[in-house]
Amino acid sequence: MCVMKFGGSSMASPERIREVAAVILSFPIDRPVIVLSAMGNTTNKLLLEGEKAISCGSLMWKPWMS
Repeated sequence: MCVMKFGGSSMASPERIREVAAVILSFPIDRPVIVLSAMGNTTNKLLLEGEKAISCGSLMWKPWMS
């Protein structure tokens, strides 16, 4: 079994996503299982929103983080 995991900077732009697709397509016989995680900087944004939800929105909002 072949498992490939991509995320973060490898999913951060359309160009990088095309590169990932090329890697995946280069293994047609193996029929890999593909695992994708959040695109670049998405995890940090999700964590911030989770923290805001837990604190009922009392965290200071920082527009440069959105």
